[in-house]
Amino acid sequence: MNCSSMTWIVERDERLKIIKNLDIQAAKKMLPTNMTDTGLLIALHKLRYESPQIESELRNKSGKFLRANGFCRINGLPLLPDGELPE
Repeated sequence: MNCSSMTWIVERDERLKIIKNLDIQAAKKMLPTNMTDTGLLIALHKLRYESPQIESELRNKSGKFLRANGFCRINGLPLLPDGELPE
């Protein structure tokens, strides 16, 4: 494995950690965005809901958050029924 492959893996793992933990401050450092903290939190919940690499329990929690606040999936489609997760 070359250095660029290792860098990509580390970056991927770091991104997953940020999404998994809903780490707004770390997301601000990685994303060149002027989103509000609330906007970032919503985006992180949407990413976590969609990420099969993240534990189902956390993904379901994000689904509940998104449902409770009237949000759709990151692709604009409706959320799946409670307890179901995207693949």
